[in-house]
Amino acid sequence: MAVALPKLSSGSAVRIRFTSLDVGTTKWREGIFEVHERDNKSNLVLKFNSGGAPKHFQLNHNVKNVVLGPIHSQNRLSLTLKDSNVVILERLPITVAKN
Repeated sequence: MAVALPKLSSGSAVRIRFTSLDVGTTKWREGIFEVHERDNKSNLVLKFNSGGAPKHFQLNHNVKNVVLGPIHSQNRLSLTLKDSNVVILERLPITVAKN
């Protein structure tokens, strides 16, 4: 069985917050994110340092808006999905943010 390697990873801890209809807006949590591709499907996987199950978001034909900008001298990436989920990633390395 082959291990699926992430196509893109944060590499270090970032601050993560997401908003969804199921849980509302979460508190800021530290963790990493990875983008996995399998069978022409892309998924964003959020893994939190505090433990718990990873959170998965489908990216194929589901991205509505992406905003990258500096907020208080930190790089912030805001990803809005068509199903009204919003994922915010803060303290990103600039090279990862641009990819």
